[in-house]
Parts: sequence; C-alpha cells; structure tokens
Amino acid sequence: MIARTYLRGLSLAERLICGLAFLVMACALAADVGVRLWGRLVSALTQKGALDPAIADGLAVGGGVLGASQVAVLGMIALASFGAGLAAQQGAELRARFLEGLVPQRCAKTADRMGDALTALILGIIGILCAAMTIQSFQLGDVGVVLGWPIWPAQSLIASAFLLNAGRYAVFALAPAMRPAIDAVPDTKAREPAP
Repeated sequence: MIARTYLRGLSLAERLICGLAFLVMACALAADVGVRLWGRLVSALTQKGALDPAIADGLAVGGGVLGASQVAVLGMIALASFGAGLAAQQGAELRARFLEGLVPQRCAKTADRMGDALTALILGIIGILCAAMTIQSFQLGDVGVVLGWPIWPAQSLIASAFLLNAGRYAVFALAPAMRPAIDAVPDTKAREPAP
C-alpha cells in the first residue's frame, strides 16, 4: 500500500536526519568546548610558569570555534523539526488530553479523524508559508550574521518537516488503521501516594 510505504520511508528518513542532526550538534559543541578548555589549559600553564609565553602564543587557539554554536543550533532545529514526526509515528505526540472528555465515546473515532485532518491542514499551511519564506530567502540571498552562510537550507528543513508531517496526518485521517496507538501515559497524580 502506498500509504504504508510513505510512512515507513518517512520514518526512516526522519531517523537518519535526526541521527545526523544530533551528530552535527554534538560535534560542534564538543569541538567548541574542547577548544575553550585547551585555551584555559594553555593559559593556566603559562600563568604557573610551566609554559614559555612564546610557546603559549603558538598553542593558543582563541576563545572557541567560530560559529560552533550556530552550527549546533542548526542541528537542533533539524532534530526538533523531524523528531516531532518520529514522536507522532510512535503515538507519542503532544495531545490536549483535557479535551478528550468533551467528545462522547461513540464519536471518538470520528473526532480523531477530524483532528488528524485539521492537523494535516494546519501543518500544510505552515509548511507552504515556510516554503514561500525559504524561496524568498534564496532569491534575496539572505545569509546568517556570524557564518555568512545562506539561511535557505535551514529554512528548507523546517518547511520540509511541516509538509512531510502534513502528509503523515493526512494518511492518518484517510486511513485511521495506519495511525499508531496513542501512547497512553498514566496520570501521575493518580500514582502519587496519599499524604
């Protein structure tokens, strides 16, 4: 079935993107912290007289990796954008549980389908707006302040995540059997011991 293939392919792509985004984010932050720690070590050794100042100048690398935090933010944006889809595919997305009691049980399946259709519509509209903004950024040649890199690739990640998740929720609305079971997290208040 096309819908099942779409959901499997989307889930695989999201896992790969999230893994790569986490790796980029972790490497950028680790490199930045490592360079800062190296600089502190060289400074401390110089102050204690264990290292000649002329040698220390050659070993000093400055105050961190230029743009590392911006690269890490780009990784985080991709991780958050595509991670939301992974949560939805596992039935663990954010839900307004307080509204569930408002719909009679006999109408719950219809309400769920309507909710999925509405979610698909909203995500689709946001995705289209993000895509329009991405196209405009590309045409204007907008670049980031620190790195000077074009910003449209990061914007296209966000637009893609919204549009792909709109497709996911459209599948859920059209074929409810494809929707994963909602991850039922028990109410923590009911589990707390009485004082």
